[in-house]
Amino acid sequence: MEYIKSRFVSLRDNLMLILDFLSEIGGPSEEQIDNYNIMKIKTNFFIDEIDFHLRGDVTSEQLMEYLGVYAIFYHRSRTELMKLLHEMCPNRHLNW
Repeated sequence: MEYIKSRFVSLRDNLMLILDFLSEIGGPSEEQIDNYNIMKIKTNFFIDEIDFHLRGDVTSEQLMEYLGVYAIFYHRSRTELMKLLHEMCPNRHLNW
């Protein structure tokens, strides 16, 4: 579970880097920026769920209900962010 948490922490950190980068250079519409902020909120929510599970506040069964949905969310978000970054700055890479 710690590994899964580290992947979502990485996603959140990369989202924050991209949001900072976009605010400096401009670019995507306000709606797209809002979508990235929503991604960050969802990512923080799932990190909290993992923490609750690690503390014993959420059972494995409860966490598994979220895991499938958030795995799809993670891969879709990661793909979208990598595509955006490549379009805006082809020489820049993020650690996932």
